[in-house]
Amino acid sequence: MDKKVLQSVRAALPAAVALILIFTLFAPVKAGVSPEVGRVIGNASLGSTAIIGETNLSFVNASGVLISEGVIKSNWQDSHIIISFKGPFDSSEEPKLVEGEYKVEGTAANATINATISTIIYFVLPKLDANVKVKGEDFSWVTQGGNITFEAHTYLSIIKGPLPNNITYKLLDPDGLRVPEEDVGENVSLENIDVSENGENTVTINTAKLDTDTRPYRLSIETDPETNNGLDEEGPAVSFEVRSVGVEIKAKPEEQTVTEEIVFSVSTTPHTFISLNVTRGEELNVWFNEGAGIGEPKTGGHSAFGISDEDGLFKAVASFTETGNYDITATEHEVQTEDRISVKITVLEPELTGLEEGVYYIGEILEISGSADAGDRMTIKIDDDVFKENVELGDVYYLYTEDLSPGTHEIEMWVLPISDPETDLPDVSETIVLIRGGLFAETYAKDDIHTGFVARGDDFIVKGTVPGRDRVDILTIAPKGGGRVGLNPDDIFGETDGKMNAPGLTHHTCGVTEDGEFKTTWIKA
Repeated sequence: MDKKVLQSVRAALPAAVALILIFTLFAPVKAGVSPEVGRVIGNASLGSTAIIGETNLSFVNASGVLISEGVIKSNWQDSHIIISFKGPFDSSEEPKLVEGEYKVEGTAANATINATISTIIYFVLPKLDANVKVKGEDFSWVTQGGNITFEAHTYLSIIKGPLPNNITYKLLDPDGLRVPEEDVGENVSLENIDVSENGENTVTINTAKLDTDTRPYRLSIETDPETNNGLDEEGPAVSFEVRSVGVEIKAKPEEQTVTEEIVFSVSTTPHTFISLNVTRGEELNVWFNEGAGIGEPKTGGHSAFGISDEDGLFKAVASFTETGNYDITATEHEVQTEDRISVKITVLEPELTGLEEGVYYIGEILEISGSADAGDRMTIKIDDDVFKENVELGDVYYLYTEDLSPGTHEIEMWVLPISDPETDLPDVSETIVLIRGGLFAETYAKDDIHTGFVARGDDFIVKGTVPGRDRVDILTIAPKGGGRVGLNPDDIFGETDGKMNAPGLTHHTCGVTEDGEFKTTWIKA
């Protein structure tokens, strides 16, 4: 072989071997890598994304040629980050490095290639998000003895290599101490969790050995730097409580009248079977309404059963047929803890208003209204005859007394739908007395001077009271020994259309106010 050809082959052999080694060493795999080995990024087969904090990174161009030294430059507008490197790059040592797209350019590792080569890479921040769930729902507390699920959401599957991408669930108790693995349930580990497949993981623990405290437990995700190319990070912590009692019941209102409803609101963990039972008072006096769906009773009855909704809420509506004090106990059937509340049922307190005076003149208009702390409508009877039927409570209704007889009258009210006017005694009744109204009248001269006589030619008025009437008729009679012509000799003759000639009489008509008062216009003597 020609000496020059031989030299060329020898010179080319290291380059060929180097390329073969590059492609063999950096062939993509499905898991993590130790920082001693490191990893290569920069082309389609090896990937082009790294996590800030990886300590051993090398770069190749699209053809797989190693860039042994050069610069890493930010590749977005108005950014001027430039980082020099030589050999493996430790991203944990670069405070200027932020998330984004970068261009890597520099010298090829093969000395025979006398040119600058480049590639595009991406740096992302570590994502190490922890989450807690109870029965598949995001939730902030768990009943002691119940299960709680931890979730890990990471980008660690980006770090490819021969090892698993391991994480550890860091669980601290309310005092800040790490919870031992023996306290989270049998065959459950929180360490060396492999997230190689997609960066995700879930693990469920039992809380029977965890302490109850008003202070929370804290959970975070830690990376294993030995399997994640030196990435040594801890993600943000999330909190949850462990409670000794897993149910709470409230009532609104806590005091109610007979037959009116009380709303019982129960708080527990999601999708938990709940029962409500009467534990003080007569169960037969209580009726729970049937619910409309999840979070409400499945059927009506003297007790209530159902499943809490995704927020752990359960609501039941009950009414009571007898007065007294009742205890309603709520039980969650996950860990069998319970809570109870007392409610007080009182008598109905209806009232008829507008009849306070008790004695009225026939002809007066009475304003009657009814009120009650239950119900919304009423029926009113007067002497067993219906006055108003199924009308609104609180509205005013007018009773005209002009057609009623003197004496006592019974006014009764039934509150609907609590009482039945056909079968029940009235909820409230009032007795009034009607009497015939009297008449009182006086004459007044000008300047409102009360007087018993008026000079001829002067004016006077007649005023007074006549309760229960809307009109008063006033007759003036000529005095004995007088001129026998009265005040207006043609008054009666004109009113009777000439049929009655009474020159000694004069007739006036006057309206009466609601207060029973009347006053004529000025009359000339």
